[in-house]
Amino acid sequence: MAGFNGSGSFVRSYNWANDAANSVPITASRMDAEDNGFATGLSNCLTRDGQSSWLANIPAGGFKITGLASGSAANDSCTYGQLLGLVNGTTAFTGRTPFTGTPSGSIPVDTTDLFYGMDINVRATSDTAASTATPGAQIPSLVNVSHYFGGSTVNDGRNALSAHLHQTVTTNASNAYRFYAAANFVADSSVNEAGTNVTPQGWLYGVGGVARLKTGATYWAGCIAGDFEVSVQTGSSANVVAAVVATAWPDHAVHGSQVDAGVSITTASTTPFYNAIQIDDSGSHFPVDTTGTVIKVTGSGTPTVSHGIDMRGISISNYMLVGNGILSTTSTASCTSSTTGALRVSGGAGIAGNLALGGIPLCANKRIVAPTTGATVTIGTEALLLVNPAGTLANLTIVLPTAVADGDTRVITFSQAITTLAWTGTTTGFPTTMARNSRIAAVWDVGTGTWYLA
Repeated sequence: MAGFNGSGSFVRSYNWANDAANSVPITASRMDAEDNGFATGLSNCLTRDGQSSWLANIPAGGFKITGLASGSAANDSCTYGQLLGLVNGTTAFTGRTPFTGTPSGSIPVDTTDLFYGMDINVRATSDTAASTATPGAQIPSLVNVSHYFGGSTVNDGRNALSAHLHQTVTTNASNAYRFYAAANFVADSSVNEAGTNVTPQGWLYGVGGVARLKTGATYWAGCIAGDFEVSVQTGSSANVVAAVVATAWPDHAVHGSQVDAGVSITTASTTPFYNAIQIDDSGSHFPVDTTGTVIKVTGSGTPTVSHGIDMRGISISNYMLVGNGILSTTSTASCTSSTTGALRVSGGAGIAGNLALGGIPLCANKRIVAPTTGATVTIGTEALLLVNPAGTLANLTIVLPTAVADGDTRVITFSQAITTLAWTGTTTGFPTTMARNSRIAAVWDVGTGTWYLA
């Protein structure tokens, strides 16, 4: 039985002209065999009215299929015009089920359908990307945009990917979710990344940004991994204006076991930064207003924290603080001394606590008392006690505090002689008599609960 030969050519069973030349009569069997060959061949053809479908891949041989209608279902073919419209952003997908979740004032914890594509939606439900032989050599991405540029014809900047969000009309008055972002990135996980309590594994980044100057990229003005700019123009207003805001997600409930910070600066490089945080006068415009504050801490009510600035984890070889002055809002005292120790103040310093150099107070909160013979004086939070009686005292008792921090010092001066001086509290080596215009300095050791002479 004849038919197509597998290469697209139809092969007949008999040649009637040859049969006639060789006096071979046409018989019913030979005619039936030839007709069966035609029937077999026609059965392998596509019908115009769609009665039959493809049984194998059809090579086009470099030719086009023209006159196609635009696809409308998931398994339809897509025309060149549709593809071009998607690239230019003029064609919308209609096959995506719209997001029907009820908006609210808080961000949903489950972000599976938090975002959906109004015009274009790309979703992968399984990881089908092959891994590279070398881990980290290439990172599989659902969508990757690579833009290579350079040359004499380039006369402007470049962005590998740009996102613009333009609001032109006020949204519905009932809109309970008035948060608008040009780009929003969410990464989440609900599985253990092969980690243990001793050796946790995996890092999850909502946004990862890298700017790299490779070898040979010399004399660049800057290399910035992230650049955030904010603009509130004249005629507009906002309660909060900030280039970067670090806000914990609404369901954030667990502290980091090693680092727990709104802003954390780390490095894997052997060449660290000179300055962890730098506020720069770039372009002759200092970023802080002349009436503003370089670092300001605010809170609703009266927040309480354990430490203001904790520098115990590092060794400071020069100055911990260099500036033109330090002022405490709880004290009107002033100190014009200038030192070159761990704390250097070139101008004035007003303090509510103690400022000391080698255990000697340079400027401290003080109290003056004028006791009479037989009196008892209790030292409180003051670092300097000035005992100024009218004349020599036959006896005097001084009560030392115990609810103080380790290493705290107290200085007591005496303008008059004390014949018999008693101390309340655990002391060692304290004098029992004092001469006129003399003083002692004491330091507290919390381990032994004892005051020692400094």
